[in-house]
Amino acid sequence: MNKHITAEQLQELTEDQKERLRAWWKPEEGDKFYGKDWRGRYCTEWCVYVNEEGEVYRYGYGDIDKMEDCLPLLSIGQMIELLAEEDPGSWSINCTTSGGWYITSNNLYGPKFYVTNNDGTDFIELCDALWQAVKEAL
Repeated sequence: MNKHITAEQLQELTEDQKERLRAWWKPEEGDKFYGKDWRGRYCTEWCVYVNEEGEVYRYGYGDIDKMEDCLPLLSIGQMIELLAEEDPGSWSINCTTSGGWYITSNNLYGPKFYVTNNDGTDFIELCDALWQAVKEAL
């Protein structure tokens, strides 16, 4: 089971969606993220470390230039939190008898959606289903 989205999935976002995701994300210890190094190249996976004074550090491969340019590799839990905050109202995570996943939203104040794969089938991975819902909410 996938537990985080991938760097490739982040590229599916528009610039406006990326900015909203950056504004929502408050780095916490253990968070994985994706960012540019000082040469403008993307480093694929970093983690957040918080010291005793509450200062946020990052560690991984390469040298991240600015934390403000980074995007989180959201976990399943973070995606659920984001949906709860960004899509107020009624939404649900559904598991089918065939083992697939889909997300529904009956938001009174925003778009309603029923998220499945492009071919109309349910997602095999819960992480992928949640990611599609997050993209709708952003």
